[in-house]
Amino acid sequence: MTRLFALMLCCLLLLAASARAVTTVDPTDPDILYTGRWNASTPSEPWCYWIGSSIIANFEGTSISAIASAGSGAGPDYLRIIIDDDQAGSTKIPVGSTAATYELASDLAYTVHKIEIVKETDVGNWVFQGIELDDGKSLASPPARPPRKIEFYGDSNLAGYSLESEENESGGHLRGSYFGFAGIVSRVFDAEYQNISRSGAKIADINGVYDRFAYLSPTPTWDFNLFPADVVVVNLGANNVGRPVSRIKSDYNDFLDDLRAGHPAAHIMLYNGWGWDYDEPADYTHEVIAERGDPNMSSAIFPWVF
Repeated sequence: MTRLFALMLCCLLLLAASARAVTTVDPTDPDILYTGRWNASTPSEPWCYWIGSSIIANFEGTSISAIASAGSGAGPDYLRIIIDDDQAGSTKIPVGSTAATYELASDLAYTVHKIEIVKETDVGNWVFQGIELDDGKSLASPPARPPRKIEFYGDSNLAGYSLESEENESGGHLRGSYFGFAGIVSRVFDAEYQNISRSGAKIADINGVYDRFAYLSPTPTWDFNLFPADVVVVNLGANNVGRPVSRIKSDYNDFLDDLRAGHPAAHIMLYNGWGWDYDEPADYTHEVIAERGDPNMSSAIFPWVF
């Protein structure tokens, strides 16, 4: 009996020793760099809805995990994990509606690493509750924040719908912002960005939510002073096809009025593609800009047809 008890005690001690000891980093740690639209009204549980929002940090050690969820009743939401700027080797993980600890990387070289976690889908609100590092480790000084700021508003093109499918498949694991137009352009110009886009959206749809933290939540609203964009890019209109030209122009002007009020000094570009056919909003986006007479607005068309 004594030997059995000793054996059980030994097993328990071995299990305890094998359990990984960690150091938990709170979301309020100043060495965490947040980009995109984050709501930190509850500092211990900041959240974001819009794709492209990210967390960037430098850390020392061999592994890193994060505590996260996709918000109540939502999921899975997909997060892209990028270690040491290795874009080609990055991975995506699904995050469920219940808070859990997700291993992001392990068996790394024992040195300082950079991690970037990017929200790739808009299924729910990504709730971030902290980072777990090797026992006794902490975050290093954060990377420098990009010097430029770009704000994007769009439909499925900017929302990265079926981004990783040549057959227009719609699975959440195939969508994304990081390798979409907004993400690539922002990295080329060394810019931080916000991507306020949703698949299927019309001009008025995005105009109705352009100042929100989340698509379905009218309050609280975003403070544009927190992100004084250098450039604002609008890629909307393809889903307005079939509506009267006067109505579409009116919707454009309503939206541009609001954007100019929120960004008095930014350059605003009305950027569109034909989308469904050649007889649609892209044919007269330049007319909208010309009629406004704002020297800090421009238009461009990319030659793409569905």
